[in-house]
Amino acid sequence: MKRAMSLWLPLVMPWLLLQGCGGGGGTATGTGQPGGSGTTGQTMTRTIAGTVVNGSGSPVSGATVTVAATRASGRAESTTTGANGQFTLIVTVLTSVREIVLQISHPTAGTTQVTVEVGSGETILAVAVLAQGVTPVAGNTPPSFGQVSVSPTQVDFTGGPVQLSAHVTDPDNSPARVVALVSTSGTLTGVPLTLTGTVYTGTFAAPANAGAQNRSYQVYFTATDAPNGSNQSITSPEQPSFTVRALATPPDMPGLS
Repeated sequence: MKRAMSLWLPLVMPWLLLQGCGGGGGTATGTGQPGGSGTTGQTMTRTIAGTVVNGSGSPVSGATVTVAATRASGRAESTTTGANGQFTLIVTVLTSVREIVLQISHPTAGTTQVTVEVGSGETILAVAVLAQGVTPVAGNTPPSFGQVSVSPTQVDFTGGPVQLSAHVTDPDNSPARVVALVSTSGTLTGVPLTLTGTVYTGTFAAPANAGAQNRSYQVYFTATDAPNGSNQSITSPEQPSFTVRALATPPDMPGLS
């Protein structure tokens, strides 16, 4: 099952990425003031723009996104995902902070935690996958990504299938749910991956490109070991890409005599 989602671009299965991209979800709210009681040192503001999907790659609307841990400056930010599963959250943290932990929950879709890295950019992209019936197991280790890939990396202008694959391991042997988000021109399409041997695989049907410019796609892989694992969403640090070539200019037609 695949469903496209619009993605506002300025620049979270994680899948968590430090790259320019935004969300069209609910409006973030905050309490307290930067540099509040008990806080010392300088602060900085970061915008977390994210997308929340389920194990089928479909957007999850109405999920609550809360900053669970930042060592921040007295603020308690939270927001709700919109109809397209997207959200935007503005967070104020100490300049020494390197990670922000988000708690994402939905009454029926489940709950997960994601950790995003704080880089030099002002906006952080976060992608998370929820699973129903999540029951966190204390001390359970989250899954981890090995090699991820797409094939082919060049697709003819007529479009065609692109194979997505990811090596995912879990030391606690919890079954993983793995989703790939395929992004192009402000649109995200979720593709659920299934375990084939030792590799999670799926297929994205790349549409034809009748334009004059090549169309580039980037793929974000995310995984969770729900429902009986660590209850964390992990994103691959690698985001492979592929290109659908533009429609070639037809040769000159011979003149009619």
